[in-house]
Amino acid sequence: MKRIVFFTFFLLSIILPRFIHAQQCNLSIDTVIYNGDIFITPDTIKVCLGDQLTFSYTNAGCPVFMMNNNFNNGNIGTGWSSNASPMFNNPCGPGVDGTTYLWIGPATSFPRRLTTIGFQVTTQCQICFDMKYATQGYSSPCEGPDESTEGVHLQYSTAGPNGPWIDINYWNPNGGNDPNLTTWKNYCENVPVNGTVWFSWYQDVTSGNDYDHWGLDNVEIFCPPPNQTIAGYFQGNQVSNTNTATITPQSSGYFTAIVSANQLYAKDSVYVSVYPSPNLTISGLNNSYCVTDPQATLTGSPTPGVFSGPGVSGNNFNPSLAGVGNHVITYHHYYVTTNSATGYLTLFNDEFSTNKGWTGYGTQWSRGPAVASTGCSGSQDPSIDNTPTPDNYIIGNWLGGCYQNNMNQTYWLTSPVINC
Repeated sequence: MKRIVFFTFFLLSIILPRFIHAQQCNLSIDTVIYNGDIFITPDTIKVCLGDQLTFSYTNAGCPVFMMNNNFNNGNIGTGWSSNASPMFNNPCGPGVDGTTYLWIGPATSFPRRLTTIGFQVTTQCQICFDMKYATQGYSSPCEGPDESTEGVHLQYSTAGPNGPWIDINYWNPNGGNDPNLTTWKNYCENVPVNGTVWFSWYQDVTSGNDYDHWGLDNVEIFCPPPNQTIAGYFQGNQVSNTNTATITPQSSGYFTAIVSANQLYAKDSVYVSVYPSPNLTISGLNNSYCVTDPQATLTGSPTPGVFSGPGVSGNNFNPSLAGVGNHVITYHHYYVTTNSATGYLTLFNDEFSTNKGWTGYGTQWSRGPAVASTGCSGSQDPSIDNTPTPDNYIIGNWLGGCYQNNMNQTYWLTSPVINC
């Protein structure tokens, strides 16, 4: 039996809540690998008997928050330090959640640095935060960085709050008008070392105190608890105690991944529908024919399927075309799964809530939140994402702004490879 299997899948996401002071668990089955293809978070996956599946699940886990600083008290936070006289009056528009944020405007000292207290962490921990660059060319305190050297570094030190410092990441301003940088965006970085670690946001190059401003909000450091467990189950039986599980299902049932700690847990499930090997039959085909016999109409079971062999055209066998001799006529059954509600087959779907590997992003093209434009000739950019998901992310040319006149070249945005 030759099998060709297609899937319709739905994109799901579980987003780690941004303002958590108590422990809460979180887990999502991200991908399923079947016959070498990767499928993103399907609710149901349909396979043939004897085929192998590999599940991978993101373990956001049951994090213990070492720190959660949202700056809503209107100050830098206990134990933190900065030489840049941060502002807490939301001088450059609303924050990501409508509350107070920290803003690095005209600094009293330079280079500009914002440093946390020391935290006892491991490489299993993460540091997450919201950050925004001001837009280049606006008035102080909302004038943004534009040169490639004027961005912000996230750094760490194991020696103390005075360094020495090592970069974790750096955000290039990309000309100062990149909407991915000039709108609030959440960033998460893995902690690179074990031990007591200080973190710092550092800007070492600007055009002066009245230039190149930026802000932070909702800084979190969280780690998995030492007694956390993760496991994968199929039909109620444990098949893995890691972040992946491989099974060869003999019958239909649920695959479930569970993470737990301190009597808290989270789980996600995918239903595996196993298609048993069918008995194939051909009706309407005799054991022998004369070359002068009329053509025969063939029926294969189960459907759908196609016939092949000498003298075969569609569902018909023509003895005169086959000619004298012994011939093999084959029925190939195809097990095809589609969206049962619409009959449509989804090969690729992207509503841009995550980066699926498009290339060509830069000054012209970007992926980011929908932002209304004003003053452009013709129609304006929309203020909201019109796709049904609530992520509000789109791709576009100069999101929230007007594209440049008299461009001297074409700027392409190219999709990832789509397996058809």
